Amino acid sequence: MSEVVICPNCGYLAGTWEKETNIVICSVCETQMQFVNDLTIRDVGTMSLSEKEQYAENYIGHKIDINLQSKRLDYCAEKRNRIYGTSKQKTCQNCGSTELTPVRKNWSLLTGILTNKVDLICNKCGAKVK
Repeated sequence: MSEVVICPNCGYLAGTWEKETNIVICSVCETQMQFVNDLTIRDVGTMSLSEKEQYAENYIGHKIDINLQSKRLDYCAEKRNRIYGTSKQKTCQNCGSTELTPVRKNWSLLTGILTNKVDLICNKCGAKVK
């Protein structure tokens, strides 16, 4: 049966199958993790990032060091990209939105003739996306 563990140093929450050995090392900061009895893996999977952060700080009893927090968030993003792959979806460089509309260019200023080129325009801020 899978168990939930938490790192008392950086607050990393994870699931593990290592209950038999009673030793699980944090992938982020290499500290021995502790088993959590009041959470299931399903609970952790449905928690938002801020809920996980709040749970970890309450469990540890203090604010998590900003450097460890940053290292943990980087590790989680890297792990997510390894599992699900990186997104190929374009985003607006101005506001970060993914809501883009293709707008066809009717003609080229340079040649004065019709063209098949398309610009992507951000629906939120109106910027042209490159």
